[in-house]
Amino acid sequence: MPVRDAFYCFVQICHKYLPGYYISGLEAVQIDGDILTMLLKDRAKLTYRHFKQNGVDPALYMIEWFMCVFCRTLPWPTVLRVWDMFLCEGVKILFKVALVLLKHGLGTPSQIRQHPDMPAVVTRLRNLPPELTDEEFIVEKVTEIHLNDSDMEKLHFRAMKTRQMRFN
Repeated sequence: MPVRDAFYCFVQICHKYLPGYYISGLEAVQIDGDILTMLLKDRAKLTYRHFKQNGVDPALYMIEWFMCVFCRTLPWPTVLRVWDMFLCEGVKILFKVALVLLKHGLGTPSQIRQHPDMPAVVTRLRNLPPELTDEEFIVEKVTEIHLNDSDMEKLHFRAMKTRQMRFN
């Protein structure tokens, strides 16, 4: 790809797919953290409760995941597959991948017992086992998650409303 085309692709990603991610205060990332928490509460209750009990804030893991679109977390072949889905389906793919990593990385009682506190949870999320980051596994699990644009809009609206009430 010519340098100019690559630059314009980058601009589109920053402005269309991730608006507000790279500005002071990271408000858009924080809102997406709230959305991810709502998704966890709804779709991975055990993980959500464990995070709540141990004060595991989404900012501890998802900022790196979302701002880098998983390029610092997943192996390169998996990153390329995630980016393909991201460019085709939009930002909801970031949430789906995050749900897969959280649900399968800390979603069973035995996994939770092995990671009983915040430092252990964060360490686990920063050192995911290879079978969990395999491209075939990720793609299969992501496609099993039903999350449409309407769901995302509703969650975004709820997160914005909650954030406004919290700060007013």
